Amino acid sequence: MIKAFKWLVSHYFLYYREETLKEAKAARDKGIHLLVAGVGNWLDEMELRAMATYPEDETLFRLNNFNNLDENFRTALRDIICNSRKLQ
Repeated sequence: MIKAFKWLVSHYFLYYREETLKEAKAARDKGIHLLVAGVGNWLDEMELRAMATYPEDETLFRLNNFNNLDENFRTALRDIICNSRKLQ
């Protein structure tokens, strides 16, 4: 059962990479499913994947700009809930 969602948005590489990845893991360990949006071109794909809940192909989103951020979040959340996708 999914208890909670968090929507993380990154638009640049992580300054505090180790701490951020540690906190993302702690959130996932508590049952919080992390949907991650990477906005722009200055991103590290491995960092984004390390933050997202598995399967990353369903919880990681790459966006060119912030214009469609809200729409992407609503679509992802609707797909997960309505299609009864089980995230680990």
